[in-house]
Amino acid sequence: MKKILLSTVHHPDVSLKNLEYVCDKVQTIFDEVYLTISNVTSSKIQGSLSKKSFHYLTIFPNGAADTRRKVLKFALKNVSEKDNYFYCDFDKVIVALLNRNSEFKNFISTLNLKNEYRIIGRNSQDIESYPDTWIETERITNKVAATIFKIDNVDLLAGCCAF
Repeated sequence: MKKILLSTVHHPDVSLKNLEYVCDKVQTIFDEVYLTISNVTSSKIQGSLSKKSFHYLTIFPNGAADTRRKVLKFALKNVSEKDNYFYCDFDKVIVALLNRNSEFKNFISTLNLKNEYRIIGRNSQDIESYPDTWIETERITNKVAATIFKIDNVDLLAGCCAF
């Protein structure tokens, strides 16, 4: 069963040295990587990513939801029912691999899904690191989503899921 990363790249705040490290780690964790890269992403970052054995598509930025749909459509051209797909915004992948490499790697290695869709939320420590206005806005939205979907403590805005 393949583990496939789907991700979107816009303006990651990362040095090229750290990006190289992250990409090397990504290639050891995932069997395949599908990226959409915004055409306004720095040419150095685009160049660095294009040298990897990632599948990538350069797109015009049109909001997070649009880029997420595009990477999903791009990856599903080669779909297999036996594959596990993990979607996460690339800036969050960068932070995870730079700060919690073994925890992230362990999480992905134990991620085993059977015909399901899983929202992967953030822990309270991660959420508390955001500006107060973001925290309050996300709490309100997540509370409404939890009520509508009848799921306790859902983190719908995490930008991370698996299926």
